[in-house]
Amino acid sequence: MWCEKHLEVKRKLRYYKEVINPNLEDQKYLSVLTSAKKIINIAKIRTNSHELHSETWHWTIPKTPWTERICHLCETMSIEDENHFLLDCPA
Repeated sequence: MWCEKHLEVKRKLRYYKEVINPNLEDQKYLSVLTSAKKIINIAKIRTNSHELHSETWHWTIPKTPWTERICHLCETMSIEDENHFLLDCPA
């Protein structure tokens, strides 16, 4: 299947499959959210249209290496990606 093959090579698609939706099922929580702000924020994380360093620092010229996209909210020196922001960041 086209989608499955691309999930292996594309970081963003792989993150979605591994962390957000491993079984590629409809997400029931989206139908129960009532706050537009929460829906927008979840959509930003899911579509990588957020402002975390993992996303924004690849726009720099020259492109900032992945290992240098460090979280600016905490002192753990972790890469500021979706997983760190949602699950690991103490801030």
